Amino acid sequence: MLVLKVRCPHCGYTFFTRTIKRVRCLNCLRTFKVVYYDRKKKAYRNRIVKIERGSIQELNAMIANLKFGRE
Repeated sequence: MLVLKVRCPHCGYTFFTRTIKRVRCLNCLRTFKVVYYDRKKKAYRNRIVKIERGSIQELNAMIANLKFGRE
C-alpha cells in the first residue's frame, strides 16, 4: 500500500493520501490533482512531498497506469 504526503497548491497545507488522481485539501477544502500535466513544460508534474509508506516502484507503476491507462 502506498501512502504519500502531498502539499496543497492553494494554501500550502501538507497531508497524507493514498491516491494520485484528485484529492481535497483538509485545510481549505479545495480539490487539486496530485499528478497533473503541465502544458507549458509539456511534462507530467506532481505535488508529492514525501513517500511515507511504499516504494518508488509502486509510485511509478501507479503513474504509468494513470498516464497510459494500463491495468
